[in-house]
Parts: sequence; structure tokens; C-alpha cells
Amino acid sequence: PEDLPVGRIPGIGSAAVRKWKDLGVDSVWKLLARTCERRMDARVSAHFGPKALLEMRNLCEGVCNAPVVHTGPPQSISAEDSHWSHPLQMLDQVSANLHKLASILLVKVRQDESWFGYRQPSFLAVSVRAADSKRGSHELKRESRQMQVTHSFRTNEETPASLDTSHVSFLVDTGLELFHKLVPSQQAPFSINILNIALRYQSATCAAKSAARGHITSFFQSQVTP
Repeated sequence: PEDLPVGRIPGIGSAAVRKWKDLGVDSVWKLLARTCERRMDARVSAHFGPKALLEMRNLCEGVCNAPVVHTGPPQSISAEDSHWSHPLQMLDQVSANLHKLASILLVKVRQDESWFGYRQPSFLAVSVRAADSKRGSHELKRESRQMQVTHSFRTNEETPASLDTSHVSFLVDTGLELFHKLVPSQQAPFSINILNIALRYQSATCAAKSAARGHITSFFQSQVTP
């Protein structure tokens, strides 16, 4: 949007925002207008070099020439569904939605496997979001629970991931178990607007640190010698 504040543009720092404010520029539209070659004035040129001006103008137009950095495999894969018109209010609805999300999640797992090779997930997580009546209907209260898993999701090449009943059953059953920890059966009625299920991966470095923390030698290593 043209009235978007300059400070909301990623890549334009607070120091540059203050300089633009001194020049009377507080929106993307004003910045684009003041950096137009035909309307460039000495005050703008005095505050910014030509390279910085070109970069900020490009950023305001949605153009970023920074190199793409490869960050490796994602740390989690998730599937999410929203229910604004008809919130989930019954356990049968939650179960049916988890079944749908499990099928979507397994398709994503197969896609991830084709790109990075099979990676064993470390945790299964379920998250719910619901309108917080105490804070107003526009604010969502988020709750999440996760469980360590050893179930292998390695897919069968001859069977579509979404139809692999053993994986789907595991995700639904474990997802319901986590949901009960979020919303105990005695806590009724509930009203869920967003339901999310995710598989989370633990890097080799994190796994090593976790293992070290669980070993008794880590207690002695953490002590400070006077």
C-alpha cells in the first residue's frame, strides 16, 4: 500500500527512517515520489548516497536483489485448517479435521523426502487457536503441546502418502491424545478456530546437546570452579 510507513519495509533500518522523517517522508508513496530522478532534490542526495537510494526505492517496489541464502531443510512441516464461520466444538469434528490434516501432512513429508532424503521426525505437535473472550474476539489465544515420536513416516513409493492408513492412524490417534492435553474432556464446551498439526525435526547439533544435558557429566561440566 502506498500509505504504508517506511519503517514497515524490511531492509530499511531505523537510522534511515529517522532521516526520511526529517525530510518529511513517512510513507512509501512519499519516498517513491522523492526518489524519482525528475524530482530528486539536494536535501535527499545529501542524506543518502545514490546506491542506498536505489536500494530503498527497489525495496519499496517489492524488488530485492540480495542473494538467496540456502538454509537447508525446514525444521518443521505442518498442516493447518481454520474454522471461523463454524468453529470446532465437538470431538468428532476435531477427529475428522485431524484426519484431513494428517493426509495433507503426509503429502508434504513425501515432498520433503524427495528434496532432502528421509529425515526422522523427533516430535509431533498439535496447536489450537481460539478467540479469547477476555481480550476481545479479534485476539486469538494459542495453545500447543508436543510429544516425542519414534514412528517412521518413510513412505511407500507404490502407495500415495495421503492413503497410507498406518501413518494417518498414528497421526490422528496421537493428535487426539495431544488435543486432550490441550482441552481436557471435562472442559466443555470448547470452540476452536484454528487447528494445526506439525512434525518437528531435531538437528544433529541439537540432538547432541540434548543428549549431553541428559548425561550426568553435564552436571559437573556446568559447575563453575572458584
